[in-house]
Amino acid sequence: MSNQSFTFTSEADGFEGYHALYSVGTDVAATDGPFRARVEAHRFGPINVFERTLSGVRHWRDGARVRRDDFDHFVIQYLRSGTYYGGSIDAERRLAPGDVILFDMSRPQRSRVETASTVTVSLSRKLVEAAAPEASRYHGHILPEAVSGLLGDLMGSLARRAAATEPSTAESTARALTELLAGALGQVRPDDEASSALIADLRRRRAEAFIEARLNDPSLDVSMVARGRGCRAVRSIACSSRRAASPTTS
Repeated sequence: MSNQSFTFTSEADGFEGYHALYSVGTDVAATDGPFRARVEAHRFGPINVFERTLSGVRHWRDGARVRRDDFDHFVIQYLRSGTYYGGSIDAERRLAPGDVILFDMSRPQRSRVETASTVTVSLSRKLVEAAAPEASRYHGHILPEAVSGLLGDLMGSLARRAAATEPSTAESTARALTELLAGALGQVRPDDEASSALIADLRRRRAEAFIEARLNDPSLDVSMVARGRGCRAVRSIACSSRRAASPTTS
């Protein structure tokens, strides 16, 4: 296992290059302000780290994009300095420097940057939910520096040292990040006190998307859906979806 890194600058590649860089995961548009971007990215083990200095740009993932991409990981974003707005669509709020915001990539979101320096870490759902099982309830929630200071410190240190960090430490670093995230979440209340029905609906939609993408796979069964999406209510969903796709259905 080895580290992988790259650097992007708008001076070299312009807004078109930045748009192409992020087109896989988000829609991107320039704002009225001047656009500038520098991105340093590092991947080692289960961790992706992005150190970014941005101006005049906004990103968003609407419901259609979420369903199409089928992303399932979490993103933790730490604002070092500047002006950054983020959250669920139509519920964006301004972060203060030192704050951290959590995004569940299986849910819609939007952000806008005037001029800001950020550190972003992406981690798998399995890793995050092992430490914080209800992390999805905090999607788009801002964790103020008062409760997330240690997490922000670790993210900032990781960005500075990622290129030289030994790959063998990746697993322990990921656990440290998720434990600090869980500790911060434990000190705040989620903006949306999600009911069990909301969580069940999210699981159902994830299972339905998984099934729809594999309807022509003859090996599709309840066990595959359960392994693929971890949905508790897959049996009835899988059966009804298979019946709907069957040519013998009346």
